[in-house]
Amino acid sequence: MTRNVYWDLLREYAVEECASGGPDAHVAIIGTHLRELKYVPEWTTVYMAGMYANAYTCAGGALQWGRVKVGPITPEWLAIAHVPKRKERRPVLGHEKFAASHASWRTWSREEWPRLFESEATYDEYWDSIDKHVIYFGRYASMKVLEVMYRAGLTGTVHQPDTRPRGGKFQRRTFAKLFPERAEWLKETEKSDNPQVLAELQLMAETVMQEMRTYLPDISWFDVEVFLCTLRQAIGSGKYPGRTHDSELAFWRRTVAQHGEDALSELPFMQLRKRLFESRFLAELAAEPWTTEELEDKWSARMDRALRY
Repeated sequence: MTRNVYWDLLREYAVEECASGGPDAHVAIIGTHLRELKYVPEWTTVYMAGMYANAYTCAGGALQWGRVKVGPITPEWLAIAHVPKRKERRPVLGHEKFAASHASWRTWSREEWPRLFESEATYDEYWDSIDKHVIYFGRYASMKVLEVMYRAGLTGTVHQPDTRPRGGKFQRRTFAKLFPERAEWLKETEKSDNPQVLAELQLMAETVMQEMRTYLPDISWFDVEVFLCTLRQAIGSGKYPGRTHDSELAFWRRTVAQHGEDALSELPFMQLRKRLFESRFLAELAAEPWTTEELEDKWSARMDRALRY
């Protein structure tokens, strides 16, 4: 039987994305920075992790870190600050929602996190607590903030144990490509989170994890989940390996242009990029300049050829 080409495309994309420092390379920047901070009490570091996750850009995190040293995050400040946010953070696009989410995270960091950390809580206990106490975070931001906290040493050894299938509609659409014999069932159950459906999804995820560990032995459940959500973009929308490096640089430069470098001084963004990643993936250090559009076109053409042949 002919091998499903989508498994080969997953491998091609994942190997190159991991080589670039991904997936979600900005998580590595924030996780490293927070791990190296010596702030006391530690809840303030947790607070910083959530500010970053709420916008899910390095520039958005750094801008808020500087702001809270001189004043609160209010709808009025947000209206003029233009905190850069990734489109996936649609739940907090309104200034009032963003400010309310921020306030609830600050309270959670100060009141709930210490109890969870001291009791050596499980991942699900952290997850359920965030779901209960933090508004407008949802599945997406909860996964991202817990990954950053893990990398910063703020959850002990507790790490993501699965792909968080509940509510994960995009991973189901990727499963339909990888498991075409289950495509109809996946479409029918896309909005279902009953235990039987979730168990079936977990079995599919475990098959993907087993396959991916043959070529990326250190891959985590967080990584697998990201790839399940981004593979379709890589194939159909030109999301080339290392794309987040370029988008983060663009967010950073636009924010510096608006606010000045001092407003972002809480994060040594450019220095961390240079330290953590190979220069060939960083536009500011590359021997030959490129544009996002050029790389998107090249990657799209490469994917199109693979699908044709």
